[in-house]
Amino acid sequence: MKREKRKEKLKHKKDLAANKKWEQFDRVFESISIKKDFSKLQRSLKEKVISRRYPSFRIELSDELKNDSESILVAKEVDDCIKQLTFVLKPFNTTIKINDYFSVAVSVAHCFKNCEELSSLENIKTATSLLLSEENIAAVIKCLYQNIDAVLIEHNKMDRFFFWASIECNTLPNGKPIRLIRIHRQQCMSKSFFVDGQQRIAYKCGQCFMPYGIKWAGLDNKNVGLTGLEKNIPVYIQSHALERLYERIDCFENSKSLIYDYLWCSILNAKVVKSTNGKYLIEYWFNCHKLGYLVTTINDGVAIVRTFLFITMDGTPEGLLLHKKLGIRRDDKEYLHLDKLRTYLMTDIQEDTELRNVFEECGCGHLFKVVKEDAVICRTTGDAKDIRKYLNLGS
Repeated sequence: MKREKRKEKLKHKKDLAANKKWEQFDRVFESISIKKDFSKLQRSLKEKVISRRYPSFRIELSDELKNDSESILVAKEVDDCIKQLTFVLKPFNTTIKINDYFSVAVSVAHCFKNCEELSSLENIKTATSLLLSEENIAAVIKCLYQNIDAVLIEHNKMDRFFFWASIECNTLPNGKPIRLIRIHRQQCMSKSFFVDGQQRIAYKCGQCFMPYGIKWAGLDNKNVGLTGLEKNIPVYIQSHALERLYERIDCFENSKSLIYDYLWCSILNAKVVKSTNGKYLIEYWFNCHKLGYLVTTINDGVAIVRTFLFITMDGTPEGLLLHKKLGIRRDDKEYLHLDKLRTYLMTDIQEDTELRNVFEECGCGHLFKVVKEDAVICRTTGDAKDIRKYLNLGS
């Protein structure tokens, strides 16, 4: 009796697996309009095509991470992400899953291209050949790289380690190709510097960037006018700078990884706007909005990000304009919380036209537009009135 039940369970699992395969093929054939043509083929030819189905992506951890609980969680998140990824298949303009593309679409295209029995089926052959266009392959790779990086970025910590991923294409004993996504982890790189009369620890600024592994941010020596240094100056960040950055861009939940990622991007594409007393101001861009400046010095041939100044703060071009316009300095800005993004997005100052115009004139009007206009935000009230009273702008 037990043996029969085991047989039934095994048969049920096989049937489910077979049905899942058929569903995958149906989705792909539907997307390229050959479902009816394929259904007319002899059963033996159908089975031949389906038997050539390639394995889906396999996620593996590098050897040293296989027993690490955090890394196992990261690998699962990458796997879950890939299972959901889709892209638009050209020239059919239909959306299919990336796993379906690699395991079914690519295998079908290869099958119809190389199998003599199928080579005469021009309609199917023409449609499937389009699956392997450079445009489709480039779109899939771009989507894959960007989304895997997005998952890993959530777990990267500049002062601990960086996860990164590589793709390996191997061949199974049955001749089928299999694509492995291998997750790696690299320890952070720290260095001690003598600044302000004390030894300070700073961390090298990097980020995962498929397919290159970890890409370290560098500052072009031309940007800081120091041609005697190597062309790409290594960049290190003090913990203090990150703390100030997180503290002042303070209105997004679980956003530290994203805020750091934009810091890395800002340094990669550095815009240096001011340098005094050996300090440089590098613009910090969050998406398409300039939110402040990274105060940077050059020590022993290395760029060190010392702190972050929100765009309205003293020491920035916009902060100087606000002082000229309103007469406010650091203490005033801190008291009114004008040195934090939350004030511009999460309070009723957002709805005060006169106050908005003042900040617009001083180069800070975009602070009110960091989130979409139709975003649902619960704003506090009374802040605009308090700011007006403090600045003697009337009621």
